Amino acid sequence: GKYFKYTDANALAIDSVAAAGTLSSPSGGTAALPGAATAGIQTQGDAAGVVAVNALAGALTVNELIKTTPAAGAPTAGGAVTLESGGAITLQSNGAITTTGADNTAAGAGGAGGEVYLHSTGAGDITLNKNITAQGGSAAGGGTTGGAGAVVTISNENGSILIGPGGSAGAIDVSGGAAGSVAAGNGGTVQLRTAGTNAAITQTGNTSATAILATGATGGSLAVVSATGDVDLLNDANDVAKLAGKVTVAGKYFKYTDANALAIDSVA
Repeated sequence: GKYFKYTDANALAIDSVAAAGTLSSPSGGTAALPGAATAGIQTQGDAAGVVAVNALAGALTVNELIKTTPAAGAPTAGGAVTLESGGAITLQSNGAITTTGADNTAAGAGGAGGEVYLHSTGAGDITLNKNITAQGGSAAGGGTTGGAGAVVTISNENGSILIGPGGSAGAIDVSGGAAGSVAAGNGGTVQLRTAGTNAAITQTGNTSATAILATGATGGSLAVVSATGDVDLLNDANDVAKLAGKVTVAGKYFKYTDANALAIDSVA
């Protein structure tokens, strides 16, 4: 239930930082603890165990894993992750985001996934070259019902959203957790929004590696809240139950493909 929050004045990379220092103390302590590099950001989840990082006046690049998944056992929710930048936001290298709820290994439900919010306030694209996984926790190891998938919101005030441009990673998965003795968890919601001039929402690839997924006992939803450019989400592996969208500029299209049954509906 402990959080990690950081604000930087300029561009920032969430990365691996090598242990440094040569000094030791009289008691035998060393400055270069823990010896190995410290990589990415990790909390132990729960409602308070959030991650919030803000690069005020530059790009934010995620090169190493952000993870807020709790230890298995109780139905503990994954911690929320908020990333904000004054420029581009890019997930790359090892820079996935995982907020899956705790697996339940005793009687009860899996933990709910932790909410994820990516927000760019300045010029630059939001690019997903690595996955965002905000699934519910599994109940298959002795529990009853899988945890609910989370809400993932990606909002860009002056640029496009690029999902899996390399074609090998970049999926957004808010599916419910696997069933135990009762049922799978319910799918969550994915929300996408762009503003600015000709700010498209595009998806590359045709497999689950770059798909938008919100499966579960009750399937989840995808809402393109608003877009000022073309919306091109044509991955055959996309799998949500409800879809809604709005393109706010004349002459721009909206295209979507889903693997299974789909309702064009209202998404809260």
